[in-house]
Amino acid sequence: MNNLISIIPLRDGSKGLKNKNTAIIDGEPLYHRTLKQALRLTHKCIINTDIKEVLSQDFGSNVQIYKRDKKYAQDNSEMKEVLIDLFSNINLKDKIIILLQATSPLRSDIDIKKAIEIYNSGNFSIVMSVKNVDPKVLKYGYQVNNEFIPINKKFTF
Repeated sequence: MNNLISIIPLRDGSKGLKNKNTAIIDGEPLYHRTLKQALRLTHKCIINTDIKEVLSQDFGSNVQIYKRDKKYAQDNSEMKEVLIDLFSNINLKDKIIILLQATSPLRSDIDIKKAIEIYNSGNFSIVMSVKNVDPKVLKYGYQVNNEFIPINKKFTF
């Protein structure tokens, strides 16, 4: 377990739901659920954020706060850029990284443990969870020229 490090990316602001990462859900900020889960499953957690109220907190010795540069906290910032910046500044060599997004609060500890087992089998260099959903119930899609395009509608770039 000492080689498992969880990373929780939290960006200030949001177009869809204002301050969603710190929104109070069931009496606590949304990201707290993810932090608790991270600490149950990994030895150490790194919170990568630009949120002032999170940056000013002390979560204990197993939680490291990494201040995200504003250039990696834009609406169009890619997770790849965020992680490359983090890895360039914090030595995580020989660690297994588990990326836990606060905006996916319904994942289970069991599913994460299964993903770790799959990774530890040595057959894969990355494991990612996905879920099939009924497109009639939830809205999934892309934004193209300020227009929402449902994921089930065919389009070309």
